[in-house]
Amino acid sequence: MTKEKDPYLEEDLREIVAENEIDWEALAGCSVLVTGSTGLIGSLLVKALCMANQTFTFCKEKPIRVLALIRSRKKAEEV
Repeated sequence: MTKEKDPYLEEDLREIVAENEIDWEALAGCSVLVTGSTGLIGSLLVKALCMANQTFTFCKEKPIRVLALIRSRKKAEEV
């Protein structure tokens, strides 16, 4: 099953990644463990970190390693 992209979510994620108060460069090359990755906040955090990897040049050279902790593989695939 493929999920359709939500244009509102994409716009929100772009705004989060563009936020100046987050020092994305400090996370370049780091590993980030996100617990609760199938929940609302956890899933959005994972998506924002992945978008930062796609957006910033320094993240393409040294990507943020995202470790998403889940309890249910089925639910993770739905998110």
